[in-house]
Amino acid sequence: MKIAVAKEHRDFFKKNGWIEFDNIFSLTRLDQLNAAVDFTLADRLKISTTKLLNALPESLYLEGRDLWRDNDQLRQLVSSPRLGEIVSELIELKPLRLGFDQILQAANGSRIPKSSNYAKFLQVEVSLQSLSSVKGLVAGMLICLDNASEAIGVDETNIYPRQAGNVTVFNPESLINFSHLINHSNQRFYLIAYAQSSSYYIHEPNDPHLHALKKYGYAFNEKLTDKLNPIIYR
Repeated sequence: MKIAVAKEHRDFFKKNGWIEFDNIFSLTRLDQLNAAVDFTLADRLKISTTKLLNALPESLYLEGRDLWRDNDQLRQLVSSPRLGEIVSELIELKPLRLGFDQILQAANGSRIPKSSNYAKFLQVEVSLQSLSSVKGLVAGMLICLDNASEAIGVDETNIYPRQAGNVTVFNPESLINFSHLINHSNQRFYLIAYAQSSSYYIHEPNDPHLHALKKYGYAFNEKLTDKLNPIIYR
């Protein structure tokens, strides 16, 4: 994970709203992270890891928020100073607070009821900030966790990393086309949302996880705290 962020990287990021870095994670590290994700999701769903392939896509999404709170490996990942440094140097801002993490897993569209909220979510093209109840996001990072060579999407404006081990950093106002997650069964992404130090928990009805922070004691319009959403890069 040796990336030196240069002026040309910042210029590209400012112009396009995103930038991709290749081979940030080795396949060995990806195997470890995927195992940690599988273990945590299975534990939350109260099933064995072998049954995750049969779990409903919407259940995986809803249980895939803030996995770092239940797994030490994932806590180390989202708190990585090197990842934080890459983001900080790109956006020229610090300190950075952890907003949340989220697993984005591709799914067979036939297994998603068309009338479900998850189906509607997959049909939108929106920014991360407009879909988040954390006000004050400054960047998102998508890590491609799968070990497949298939790449999601084909156009140059697609912010999804092209292959396993790659990482994309993007502006929270950049549009994300969630429909790319349908019918790409080999794809899995780990999203880390970075926030400024003075961030708030707001009532954002577009957020499928609107009430997620309430179970940790937050109330709407309350500042995120160091205890529950730590500063991860200074």
